[in-house]
Amino acid sequence: TGSVVGSSQNGVPSADFKLDEHALFKGQLVENNQYVNSKFIAERTIYEAILQRGLRAKVMRVSNLAPRFDDGAVQINYETNNALCTLKAYKTLGQLSYDIMSIKMEYSPIDYVARAVLTLAKTPDDCICFNLMNDYIPYMGDVIMRLSSKIRLVEPEELEKEITKVLNDPKQADIMRPLLAYSSNKRDGDTHMFGFDAIDSTYTSQILCRLGFRWPVIDGNYVERFAKKLEEKEFF
Repeated sequence: TGSVVGSSQNGVPSADFKLDEHALFKGQLVENNQYVNSKFIAERTIYEAILQRGLRAKVMRVSNLAPRFDDGAVQINYETNNALCTLKAYKTLGQLSYDIMSIKMEYSPIDYVARAVLTLAKTPDDCICFNLMNDYIPYMGDVIMRLSSKIRLVEPEELEKEITKVLNDPKQADIMRPLLAYSSNKRDGDTHMFGFDAIDSTYTSQILCRLGFRWPVIDGNYVERFAKKLEEKEFF
């Protein structure tokens, strides 16, 4: 499954909310997002089957499924990948705000995710839920700056104005849609969507480490590998 962290509404859950592998629901809002809600219902159904019918199962909560680490190969439907489309939007915009520079963005290369899943599948039946997340998390600014040396750093207000302006251009509106969350988060003080930083993967990381699995370091070379593949497909 994917993320079940959901969002907070009117400060519930609090800003320090964390969802570890031993919890499914801690008061987070899940009904307002079809994707999150589908994952939540899927997990609940599996746990009910385990408790009521003795199902043997594992729940793998994956994070940001990223291009293959070994050679940078991207998924077949790369054009609908939200993380990649976000990078494309900033590269097209040519701007990045100072506050976004220090935001961290998790990347789980798909080949390592596959290895992690196979490794965790061998654990005892009592080990059921896992948060698969790369321990090495780069800053979004470092990744985007690797994609283009022409990115201009601006104040948050200037970036928001530019996003709004470009969204009104029919030719570029679709490219900018991944950045809508940036503008809406600035305006909406009642609802806050939790990010990957609300996920506690300590339990999973400790198990993987004990089983000899280590996540790869996400560095500039990795970014350049998958950027090259995307350039070949004229993604940007």
